[in-house]
Amino acid sequence: MTDPGAMILVAVYLAAVMNGALVALALLFQERFGPARSRLTLAALLMLTSALLGLFVVLDTGAARYTDALGMVMDAGALLISGLLIDYVATSVGISRGRTWAYAPVTAYSAAALINGGRFGEPEEIGHIIVTQAGMTAAAIALWLLKSRAAPPALAARSENLHLPVMLAGVTSLHVAQLARLAAPESSLLYEMVPLIGAGGLLTIAGYAVCGSQTLRAMVRAGPAAEAAPQAQEVIQRLWDSRAFLDPDLSLPKAASLLGLKAYQLSRLLNGAGLPFRQVVNQLRVREAQRLLTSPAEARTSMDAIGGLSGFRSRSRFYAAFQQETGQSPVAWRERQARPITGKSVPSRKAGQQSG
Repeated sequence: MTDPGAMILVAVYLAAVMNGALVALALLFQERFGPARSRLTLAALLMLTSALLGLFVVLDTGAARYTDALGMVMDAGALLISGLLIDYVATSVGISRGRTWAYAPVTAYSAAALINGGRFGEPEEIGHIIVTQAGMTAAAIALWLLKSRAAPPALAARSENLHLPVMLAGVTSLHVAQLARLAAPESSLLYEMVPLIGAGGLLTIAGYAVCGSQTLRAMVRAGPAAEAAPQAQEVIQRLWDSRAFLDPDLSLPKAASLLGLKAYQLSRLLNGAGLPFRQVVNQLRVREAQRLLTSPAEARTSMDAIGGLSGFRSRSRFYAAFQQETGQSPVAWRERQARPITGKSVPSRKAGQQSG
């Protein structure tokens, strides 16, 4: 392949394949990205789309030869992607049961192809697959329109529902290009347009994932818990008011349950403000320790006891967290708070007598 334009297209396709696969792997192994069913469905959708685009590149560059079996796999894969899209939309709008019908087309096609002894028609005869996919996407859009309007505010605010319109619009544009290619099979522009739109969709999703990553948000966050996003700050205040942080065994699921949230929702909310759950808990415990250290009633209380009363399981954890948050040890912090805050020295008795 010596055509520079063709080489650029292949590079774009391969970049999209790799990015789509990486996002899919992140979804598979990172529970913080959302509910298991929704997360795994989207991961399967992205992985399968990446695989089909990769197969297209392999066949288009002549690195592999087209076979009837490979064509049948690609047709079934395309229908499975549409089924996964319906499943993902249904999960996102709160439908917990009855989603198996989304996979009826791919099941029927696979069974018919096996009975027939292979795929139907020549390699270029894929009109029946494209029309079926377009119909399934139309069903996904209808499902989203019907259910999202009646969804409660908490469900409508989910991140899945915020990006679904863009996702469905991208899939629709892909079908438009596919149908246009069927109408004008001799057009080389339309031939490349379909995989190019698919590659653009994968790269867009990858870009969305990177821009929304908690790592980047943590890198650019402005400050500590007091400067967190309003929603995160509200949750942190509720944790403080409930005194839940005093439990040495407090975990993310337990805290989320006390707040009426799912564990992934609490994690996403805090991480979105650049404040991991464990960091928030330590900040609240240090804040409580500071309150106790300045309380006259606790003036004779030992440091070990202060740490225990603040929710720390051990002296080492107490000192490490306190040092990290304040830059000094609890002992030094208490001594500093006990000093006069005016900056003036206390006159000695001798000095007072001389002045008298």
